[in-house]
Amino acid sequence: MNYLSKLLREHNLRVTPQRKAILQILNDCRGHHLETENIYELLAVRGDKAQKVGLATVYRTMELFEKIGLVSKLSIENSPARYELITHNNLRHHHLI
Repeated sequence: MNYLSKLLREHNLRVTPQRKAILQILNDCRGHHLETENIYELLAVRGDKAQKVGLATVYRTMELFEKIGLVSKLSIENSPARYELITHNNLRHHHLI
């Protein structure tokens, strides 16, 4: 998880509590393709009021994470985008539509 925070700092981005909470969800769900709403729901289930994150913040954060190469985005026609954390030990894999 430290290398993820380091990546944010390398792009001159702050490691905010919200970004950290989203990173933790992505890290905990490694290997899964999560929709933005899934991430939001998982954050709500954890219920940490100090790290309350709005849905718009999750959307903006996922766009930012994709831009800096922290997540890969899977777009399928007529479906919401799905995101997956990119890690050093990720193996390339294909998606069947």
